[in-house]
Amino acid sequence: MAKVKSARRRAQESIANYQGTMYDAMANEYISNLEQDDYVRKGQNISDTTKLVAQAGKLIDNFYQQKEENVEFEGYVADLEGATGEKFKYEHASFLDVLSGKNKFGEMFEEKMTFGGEKVTKGQIEARAKLLDPETIDRSLSSGWKYGDETKALSGTQKIGYKAGALMDREVSNTVGKMIYEGQGFQAWSTRMAVLDDLMQSEQNAVNNWFDKDEQKLFYQQKDIYEAETSTEAQKDAASDELMKMYKSVSEEVKGTRRVQWDDIKSFIEARESETNYDIGKNYTDDGKLASYDIGPYQINTNWIMQGDGSFELTQDKTPYALYDNINEYLDTITDFETFEDSSFFGEREGFYDKTLSANPLKNIDWADLKGDRSIFKKYRNEEVIDPFETDEEGNKRKEALLKAGLINEYWEVY
Repeated sequence: MAKVKSARRRAQESIANYQGTMYDAMANEYISNLEQDDYVRKGQNISDTTKLVAQAGKLIDNFYQQKEENVEFEGYVADLEGATGEKFKYEHASFLDVLSGKNKFGEMFEEKMTFGGEKVTKGQIEARAKLLDPETIDRSLSSGWKYGDETKALSGTQKIGYKAGALMDREVSNTVGKMIYEGQGFQAWSTRMAVLDDLMQSEQNAVNNWFDKDEQKLFYQQKDIYEAETSTEAQKDAASDELMKMYKSVSEEVKGTRRVQWDDIKSFIEARESETNYDIGKNYTDDGKLASYDIGPYQINTNWIMQGDGSFELTQDKTPYALYDNINEYLDTITDFETFEDSSFFGEREGFYDKTLSANPLKNIDWADLKGDRSIFKKYRNEEVIDPFETDEEGNKRKEALLKAGLINEYWEVY
């Protein structure tokens, strides 16, 4: 038989049932909110991930686009070098250079470019390359420069740089010019034909009778044959041989005397060779490659001061060339300045990092260089460039001319 509940009991159970229903509703609402939040959170994560992937994809696209642009720029450089014979020089300051102290923060990612000694921009290189006639481009003459490769001067060559500057001094150039004229001969100057023409037509020749009318007639006959477009190669070669004999006769010593003395001919050479003391000319090989420079009022060839292959240091049979030695012994007395080296140390050690070893940067590091007085953590920089001509206005003009020509760097080291 069912037990009869009192009114009080029934009221308490009713309240309990109501509270249970309310708690269930609250719990359901809470769970629903959690599920909604989780849905939103997952949706946001998906959205963020999608954006991240998109950004990463864009970064990769930009990387490959930059790489393609760099390769394209390398082509522009190669075309210009191949068409002109001039060389491209490149320097840049990387993030690691700034961290090491080699460059200042404001110089980070700064690129410096010169072409044939002239400061240029990427846009100028591209524009000039696109204007080239394809028929004039010979890629074999290019340096093979790759984007990011810096052009470095030869360490320890400041003495040669000083000598190059000294050749812009009129007295020094005059002395060296005379040594070449009397030691190698008048034929050493590329403008010899024009100079001899001027000399024969001069009042000085009329007074000194260096060349009589018959010699003048022979000279102009051979000159016409050599320059005529209708002449055969054999005729030009024969005329060239006759002209060379005349060039040699100008300066060669016969019985203790020369037909024309250096002091008499030097003004004619200067008039044809240069306009100022700071002129720098360039000489090219038959295939268009830069071979050497000519410096100063008499355009003295840099092969007289350079060393090694291509210079005049040795004769054809590989023996020391006495005239080369004499010229440099004289220039040594003129350029008796203290040579120096940039002693800045930027935490770099020879062999510490070799990028050619592996594609993995960590495998290219010599970890043994992390300790000691010359570790990568011991670094300092020289704030000033030591320059023997720092307060010399004339010396600075020479340096600027050599820098502009691309022959030296700021430390007077030659490229």
